[in-house]
Amino acid sequence: MTPISFQPNMKKQATHPANRPMKHLLIAVAGLALVMPMTASAQGTEYVSSGFSAEITDNGEVKNLKVGDHVLMNHLYLVGDYRDALAEKDHDARFYQFQEKSPATIQSSGDDTLIVEKTNAVLRNEKYPEGAIYNEKITFTPNRIRVEYELETGVPFDSHAGVFSTLCELPLSLAGVGYKVTNREDSETLGIIPVEYSESDKLRAIARKLAIAIPGGIVTIEGDEDTSLLFADARAWNESALRLNIDQRVPWHPNPVTIPAGTKTKWAFTITYEPEQN
Repeated sequence: MTPISFQPNMKKQATHPANRPMKHLLIAVAGLALVMPMTASAQGTEYVSSGFSAEITDNGEVKNLKVGDHVLMNHLYLVGDYRDALAEKDHDARFYQFQEKSPATIQSSGDDTLIVEKTNAVLRNEKYPEGAIYNEKITFTPNRIRVEYELETGVPFDSHAGVFSTLCELPLSLAGVGYKVTNREDSETLGIIPVEYSESDKLRAIARKLAIAIPGGIVTIEGDEDTSLLFADARAWNESALRLNIDQRVPWHPNPVTIPAGTKTKWAFTITYEPEQN
């Protein structure tokens, strides 16, 4: 792994008085220590800063996204899924960026910035060798990460909504901390990520913005105007993780509709970290 260390001089920013009660409440319910050692990799690039750090694989997948020693995301990568509409029996009806091995361009810009880019990369599975063509751009700075995707389908798909999204897998070490979801009408809901999974109290929220308390500050994931976030507890389908899917906002149809080949979609979001002010 090639380490790239960025340690800029960070100026302390004043906290707007209106934001203090929310931050105090979120941090008050952040009851667990989120300490996890970084997993070494034989290949790829490591971004290290006074805020965010992460591993970037050669094909542009993000792993072990952290703030200090606290793991925020195990993985961040592009996925596709059309199983619910077609009920495919003859193949795995999913796409994964980590199965697509074309290299990303990874370069530093300035003293504290790392840019990851892919252009005209192809998502494929065993049935569709050209399921979609996509562009990816991820820009890392110490307290802000910008993630952008553009995608064009290579074949028709039947689906209730969209097929492709960014999958962010969050660790269960976040269970017990406070969160806030903000929907498109700016209505806010506060909650605590359940320590134990319960069918009657399962976590599932559609939002444009999600704030999560971690020791020392607040991490916020916010979509652009036409971007939607789905925050859910993957323990509902026997996965040991929390799940955040981010994609272009499209209507949901009770019956599957055909998405033609050549359909273009794009979505973008930012991940920001605001340290607690003393």
